[in-house]
Amino acid sequence: MLAGSAKAAERDFAAELKARKRTFSHAAANVAAEDPQLLQVIGEVSAVAFAAAGTVERVSQALESAYETALALQSGQISVEEDEAANDAAEVASAQAQVVLTPLVLNAITHAFDALAASATSVSKNLDRHWRNARTAGNHNPWVFKARLIGDLAVNGTELPRVWAIGASK
Repeated sequence: MLAGSAKAAERDFAAELKARKRTFSHAAANVAAEDPQLLQVIGEVSAVAFAAAGTVERVSQALESAYETALALQSGQISVEEDEAANDAAEVASAQAQVVLTPLVLNAITHAFDALAASATSVSKNLDRHWRNARTAGNHNPWVFKARLIGDLAVNGTELPRVWAIGASK
């Protein structure tokens, strides 16, 4: 969802900039869609969307591997330990992606508003939905907890939990 929010923000903010009729007296170009500073902002959002898509691809590879090991386990071709290792790798990849993409995508979408100024916040344009969607995805299973657990794995070898749940703590 974070990668989708970044890509959708790139698309919608670029379209808004292209259609923009007004610019500022201190702008770098007479037409907003030709202003190098504004184009840079959209370019940065595009680069984040690209990086997010690549990150999702890496996670999907780990998930596919976990799926394939589950099938191999059912047919007796691999051990339970090998299956669990593939599942753990997919869990780590997913958590790492969420930890890196949440602030990256949120910052990019926030920065996208700089290309359109105050009119970008118009309720009728509804551009803030991209930020809200990214914020919701990033905090669904809070990334701050995942970052700590990834650090604990890196430093101490502590495995990530296989089930994320809301409820009473230990």
